[in-house]
Amino acid sequence: MEDIQPKSLIESPTLDSLLQQSSIQIPKRLHHYTSLESARQILASSSLWASSIHYMNDAQESFVIHTPIISWMAEFEYDFREESPERRFFQNFLRFRFALSLPARYIISFSSEHDDLSQFRAYSKGQTGVCLTFETALLRELSEVKNNSEQCSRKREQLQPDLLKCIYIDETQREIVLQEMRESLEKNLNTATLVNGNEEILAKVTSEYLEQIRPIVKNSSFRSENEWRLVYRDSPQKNDIIEHLIEYRTTPNVLVPYVPISLGFPMKPILKEVMIGPCENQNLNLSSVSKYIETLALKSSQSVVYGDLPRTTKSSSTFRVL
Repeated sequence: MEDIQPKSLIESPTLDSLLQQSSIQIPKRLHHYTSLESARQILASSSLWASSIHYMNDAQESFVIHTPIISWMAEFEYDFREESPERRFFQNFLRFRFALSLPARYIISFSSEHDDLSQFRAYSKGQTGVCLTFETALLRELSEVKNNSEQCSRKREQLQPDLLKCIYIDETQREIVLQEMRESLEKNLNTATLVNGNEEILAKVTSEYLEQIRPIVKNSSFRSENEWRLVYRDSPQKNDIIEHLIEYRTTPNVLVPYVPISLGFPMKPILKEVMIGPCENQNLNLSSVSKYIETLALKSSQSVVYGDLPRTTKSSSTFRVL
């Protein structure tokens, strides 16, 4: 007899439909918007910064769906007698949820939108904006941390990222998703889905389902960014690897924890284009950035194929600051 795989007790047809729509063909190239100074640092250090999920620009990041669900679980737990399978399910769910959430997620954000004025303006921090275009296939291989420690070097292979497409929900969709999830939980609890012995595995599967969607569900106000993410996290069994690699950077308002991920640039042809956003000195920046990339290649201790260096271009936007 074929084994039946356990399913999450929490389900949402609406959310599943959005997830299926997001499972489109992965773009051949993805784009990272930043400021001119940050772009220089990326090129000079040959690394991208994977920032903590708790320091993204969406204030609801990772809490859009999860916060109310955890509240339900805490409420439902006490509706059942102490030794019942249902009570043990909730206890195990909260235990697994805590264990799965401990390994912090670190994220590098990209967009499928090329030469996008709104993102030049949003991510340039008041400076000249830059769009860095990467080969997606090589992005998915970025697992090496920029850290020379022997201890960390032995653990680099454990930082394989997931490349995920964000999905966007408005407040109406959010309420529908939450209602569907609550109803599915109540239905599954009332149809003898739980029996003695299977409550732990069902709690684990349900927790894992929620953790999978946590880093990709975003508020619909960010929909135009068409974001893709490289998501790095430790395994729940060994949640100290990334913690030993964390560095910190400053923004005007906060200190942000991040993990520097090696690009292998300029030896690897991962970076395909450096586009200068709309600015007053666009031609000057185009020239200096091109020469800067050539200088980095000349200073490299390893051989570089100059034909693989990224091209430097200008944004087609005619926006200007008056």
